[in-house]
Amino acid sequence: MTPHLPTHRGTHRVFVYGTLLTGHGNWSWALAPRQGRPATTEARYMMTHGPGFPYVGDTAAGIDGDASAYRQIRGEVFEVDDETLDRLDRLEGVPTHYERIMVWTVDDDGERRVAWLYVSARLLDGSTRPVTTDAEGRYNWRSEVAA
Repeated sequence: MTPHLPTHRGTHRVFVYGTLLTGHGNWSWALAPRQGRPATTEARYMMTHGPGFPYVGDTAAGIDGDASAYRQIRGEVFEVDDETLDRLDRLEGVPTHYERIMVWTVDDDGERRVAWLYVSARLLDGSTRPVTTDAEGRYNWRSEVAA
């Protein structure tokens, strides 16, 4: 079931998992000085490497493949205003490169929160390679780029 995203005027939660993570390339101009709250997606998704950044496929979009390839994603939740959300949409190339979907996340204190997640606007195919998983079996871009 797709969660209903409760928004307060001008405030949005966004779950990030790649170059927008705190301290990574796009964070400095798109989200800094905000610090994200560590979180994990409640649902499982397919994540692959694109050209220098990760892609997440929307499970509802009918991605082909083995169900064992789907994992929870480790990332961060940021609270942003309308202007920042617009800037993120431009960065992510919404709606042609990525699109935004609403998802449930769970933070490290166990609290469930609804947030926007950027997913690939097209089906993922064999031109990308799978991202490795962390010790808990979750996709974790921070671990991937540190290796």
